[in-house]
Amino acid sequence: LISVLPQAVTHFEELVGMAEALLKAGVTSSTSSLHSHAVWKASNNPLADSYAAMHSNSSSPVTLNVEDEEQQTEKQFKIEKWQIALCNKSKPQKFINDLMQALYTHEYMATHSLTGAKSSSSKDKAAKPAMNQNEVQEIIGITKQLFPNTDDALIRRMMGQKLNNCTKKPILSKDLNSGAFQ
Repeated sequence: LISVLPQAVTHFEELVGMAEALLKAGVTSSTSSLHSHAVWKASNNPLADSYAAMHSNSSSPVTLNVEDEEQQTEKQFKIEKWQIALCNKSKPQKFINDLMQALYTHEYMATHSLTGAKSSSSKDKAAKPAMNQNEVQEIIGITKQLFPNTDDALIRRMMGQKLNNCTKKPILSKDLNSGAFQ
């Protein structure tokens, strides 16, 4: 048991990160725990079955009111290692695109801007709300760790481009969320 403990802790931290991301995206805990168990089981972890047995009694989804969720998001925003691992690291733009897709929904990106300022190109449209600036700084920091020669202004432009692209593109995945798979 002692020799397996460090690996179990690492897997547990990854699962917590995945669960937080799934909850942020609006997935119920019963679905996320099933997914987490499947991921943990796929890693051939011997503790997976005992973990599932201990947590199988809870069938009710976790509910947070909107205010609690917003406070937790603002205070605890952290980009997880597993999210970074899933991103293309060949170029800063590809990394930022993948990272923002991992962190935010398409709807969020389509309805928010980097600064909240009104667009100079479409003066007749209302300004979109600004992204949380702590989150923007976190994305800039992670990007600069991987691409040290990239400056803040360029990273902000790439983030803005991602947001603009989401505004332009229709959401093709709506059919997936319509309940056909429930």
